[in-house]
Amino acid sequence: MDNERKIKVILADDHAVLREGISRYIEKKSDNIEVVGEAADWHELIQLLRSKTRADVALLDITMPGGDGLNSVKNIRAEFPDLKIIMLSGLPEGEYAPRFLKAGASGYISKVDSLKTIIPAIKDVAQGGIAISQDLKQKLALDKLQIGKKPFALEALTDREFQVLVQLGSGKSPSEVAKLLHLSSKTISTHRNSIMRKMDWKHNGEMIFYAIKKGLVTK
Repeated sequence: MDNERKIKVILADDHAVLREGISRYIEKKSDNIEVVGEAADWHELIQLLRSKTRADVALLDITMPGGDGLNSVKNIRAEFPDLKIIMLSGLPEGEYAPRFLKAGASGYISKVDSLKTIIPAIKDVAQGGIAISQDLKQKLALDKLQIGKKPFALEALTDREFQVLVQLGSGKSPSEVAKLLHLSSKTISTHRNSIMRKMDWKHNGEMIFYAIKKGLVTK
């Protein structure tokens, strides 16, 4: 990437105060990063990306309205392969970050981290790097060493099963999840049965309790 040109960034989060705070921080602390657009949900983000607004990096909240995070990232990467994506989330890094990295994201920043992590992360991914915490780097390295061993139950779930678990675990009905993920109720039921088998659960209450306990959903 040309170091003489400013890194152009899009911010997408449904909390306007957070977007404003990040934008002001970047403007104040960096001379070579420019926020060129903002969005409050996945639909606005797609419209922005399809407009003439050109960006190098997108800083995206995982739980924005208007779409499912994992699928949205996969679709964005397919349509805009040169765009680098950093996920911004208050959800557990260990459970979510690896899946989003596999989906095409280049970084994962926790909302509880200092704003100081944002500018280095943007610069890292703009230059082709990965922006993740040291703890996550160690976890991913350990996972590579354990290839071939039986995976932990949650890691054995497919991305789609993980999405269904998160939605059902938040208390949504199968029909609501089907509508959200653009699937049939029968498909959701099939995924639910597979999840219950892999996680060795007997009833939905166990799923909801697990999702809340692990921080996969907000209470």
